[in-house]
Amino acid sequence: MDEATARISFLDAEVQRCPFAAYRQVREAGPVYLDESCGYYIITGYDEVRQGAANTTDLSNVTGLLLSFDSMPWQARINEIYGTRGFLPMNTLTVSDPPLHTFHRSLV
Repeated sequence: MDEATARISFLDAEVQRCPFAAYRQVREAGPVYLDESCGYYIITGYDEVRQGAANTTDLSNVTGLLLSFDSMPWQARINEIYGTRGFLPMNTLTVSDPPLHTFHRSLV
């Protein structure tokens, strides 16, 4: 991987405005790319995506981060609303693995 590709960050505002050149560079470098600015792996190879999607033991979608931002000033208010109105935070389609993910997909 060349130095320019190694420096690509998908958190960069310029890349987010038009990510297609970055996508091309990352795909050309190989099927898996580590964005060192955030520690995320970007998987661009079809076979690698299928393999990863099927491996929920090692590559889980359950992060707990989507509904919990304890350091954010509004989180206490959100927790209060959940507690008083009965809407509890829970993992849904985007942050769950089978069998819960399969159940949510059946509703869509």
